[in-house]
Amino acid sequence: MLNISFACVCLIYCSGCTSPEEALNKRIQSEVDNLTELEDKRIFLEKILYAVEELQMKEQNSAFLTDSERENLEKQKEKLQRESLVKIDKYFEAFGYPSRAELGQFAAYAPYAAVYYAEGLSGIQEEHFRYFYGAFSFNDIPEELFLSYLLMYYEKMSDRPFELDRSRNTRQNIYSIMDSLAIDY
Repeated sequence: MLNISFACVCLIYCSGCTSPEEALNKRIQSEVDNLTELEDKRIFLEKILYAVEELQMKEQNSAFLTDSERENLEKQKEKLQRESLVKIDKYFEAFGYPSRAELGQFAAYAPYAAVYYAEGLSGIQEEHFRYFYGAFSFNDIPEELFLSYLLMYYEKMSDRPFELDRSRNTRQNIYSIMDSLAIDY
């Protein structure tokens, strides 16, 4: 009886609590809502890119870490992957894919870096495709990055890797993958 009473008290007490994911979403939404100037957007996106690059460098040097340091690094990686994806999702919802002409190449590269780095955690989210295709169409990301994104996307959608035709150029391979996925363009 005591366990049931305790569970009820905990349930009532925590009913007003927000989960860590909800808190993260609210915090990041607030950050994105405050991005009113181009400079603010550029800085927001570049911070994502630099955080991903910094953690990747730490991973490359992980051979010199102790087991507990490696474990801590893995926790940092998972946290950064989740947070970066939420930041990119919220940014896309508010502003679409960042324009390289307006914000610079590093800011325009940040969404790709975040999605690529988090690919193993969450896979490629289908709703991202339209943003990356738009970025490719408007030259906000190079063809090679879009091809790399498409290869991940294809593997996620079909559970197998796409076999590139080495006799074709990058653009031809892009459209070949899109044809294989029956994507209108």
